Amino acid sequence: MNTAGLAEVASELGTGNSVYAKLDVRDRNDWALAVKGFAEATGDKMHVLFNNAGIGRHGWFEEISGEDNDLVVDVNIKGVINGVQACLPLLKQTEGARIVNTASTAGIVGSPRLAVYSATKFAVRGLTEALDAEFRDLGIRVTSLMPWFIDTPILDMGTAEGANAKMADELRDNGQEVYPVSLAAQRAWDAAHGNDIHYMAGKAAERAKFFSRWAPGLIRKQVMKPSRHATDALGISSKRKSRRRSSGGFLVVRLSPLSASRQRRHLPTWPWRPVQQCRLQRHPWRSRSRQPHRRLREPSSCAGRHW
Repeated sequence: MNTAGLAEVASELGTGNSVYAKLDVRDRNDWALAVKGFAEATGDKMHVLFNNAGIGRHGWFEEISGEDNDLVVDVNIKGVINGVQACLPLLKQTEGARIVNTASTAGIVGSPRLAVYSATKFAVRGLTEALDAEFRDLGIRVTSLMPWFIDTPILDMGTAEGANAKMADELRDNGQEVYPVSLAAQRAWDAAHGNDIHYMAGKAAERAKFFSRWAPGLIRKQVMKPSRHATDALGISSKRKSRRRSSGGFLVVRLSPLSASRQRRHLPTWPWRPVQQCRLQRHPWRSRSRQPHRRLREPSSCAGRHW
């Protein structure tokens, strides 16, 4: 816990505008004491609870100890539950109160080498949706922040505490998108004031959300377990290697406009069709003109193709 950082932020906000306490989110007693001090400073009011505490371990599942897995589950899931339970009395007494839980894009697509972390974020996503439904009658909204990789210390996660190999190093080596904290802060503000349930942070997060809904088979093919030795062991050609980049947990879907059009046949909305590199004469039902139409021959390059 960066207590010096807490004191610095409190100083910037000014006395009377902030209250802070050190607590372990896994400990209900710590939560009770912290909330008690907060209630005394705010007159038993709490407009927003931001459940942001989270940790992770990055690596193959069998390389991460059971103790580290327990720690990730306790902080990322139990910490959120404990926070809601401790703060709910104050939230009930505050008009327009809201809970914002930090999830992740890993809560949309199961992510190799982030298996337990990903599972906890799926849990936070489900908890958010369930509580938002439950607390509507109490006048409390529950939303989640689902960022892509954000430039915070969590990117320093490894297989264990103090490990030399860091996730941040792998991201830099592979040229993955890492977004600034300011973007996450803006989306957190949106989550505290908007009408949606889930708020993505980063264009890559938006893409992951889109493809997980409209092309789940496609995104599942991208989320493959990377080879531990050589990519040739998976039978991946050198041409395909250049199109795939591991982000240490995500395999990013990067579709050009042409390849995106080719994927339209996987989407359920009619009348999307595969796009061919030819142009036919417009059909009467597509025309805005009242002039009669002549049926012209298709270009020779399109001969034999069915439309």
